[in-house]
Amino acid sequence: MVENTVIITAENKEKTISRTIKSCIGQTNKNFEVIIAYSKLKNENLIKQKFNLKNIFFYKIKKKLKNKVHDQIYKINQLTKISRGTNIFLLDGDDLFYKKKIETISKILNLKNVMVLDGYQITSNKKKINYKDNIFFKKLINDWPKGVCTSSISIKKSLLLNFFSTIKFKRYNFLAIDILLAIYCNQNNKLFKINRSLTYKVNTINSLDKGYVGLFNKYYWLRRMEQHIYNMHTKKKKYLSLDFLLTYIIYFFIKKPSKFNI
Repeated sequence: MVENTVIITAENKEKTISRTIKSCIGQTNKNFEVIIAYSKLKNENLIKQKFNLKNIFFYKIKKKLKNKVHDQIYKINQLTKISRGTNIFLLDGDDLFYKKKIETISKILNLKNVMVLDGYQITSNKKKINYKDNIFFKKLINDWPKGVCTSSISIKKSLLLNFFSTIKFKRYNFLAIDILLAIYCNQNNKLFKINRSLTYKVNTINSLDKGYVGLFNKYYWLRRMEQHIYNMHTKKKKYLSLDFLLTYIIYFFIKKPSKFNI
């Protein structure tokens, strides 16, 4: 019986997906399956041949939503339905798991019906990246607000299915699945945090410049607003800062939530 399922979203991640899958194969806990979801993946046949293992499955989903956030949610929902494991580990197609991640977190999920949120390190070519080293962060804004990333989420399958069946995309229907899940589980007293980094969030310097340091890039401000919303919902104390107000004002002028139904 399969105990754990790793769900990988690998849309256009052909350059990094091999390393991501290897981080799963190298786990100390071997009771797992890996399901890779994609609509488009270059050299998919070569990648499939490379990982022709009994517990590695490639699942091509022809339907592709225009909004990347919505498309990721849709794919994870579809793969959750066909997964065999009772514990679900989410993983982006360019991130990595520490070798004892499944072993460590499955012990918690086997006892608790919760979402486990572990810490993560941001790396590039195996070197840690410090956002504060960038001149934009030093002169214009505060540190990046501490939040959550998709690959740091592990959750009981029954809880994840319940999330997909009950979540309403109204006020915050633009949010990525990591923020939505964290808020949902926190509101239902199902959020379990561990003070240990078991995930490596991998970025290249180019992607950081484009996605995070581009102060005139709307996606920078949207993702920043997401992290603030997460903190608003999960902090025990009242959450308010000048950084939040600045982010909210800019966000207000660049984005209007779009309708989305699973």
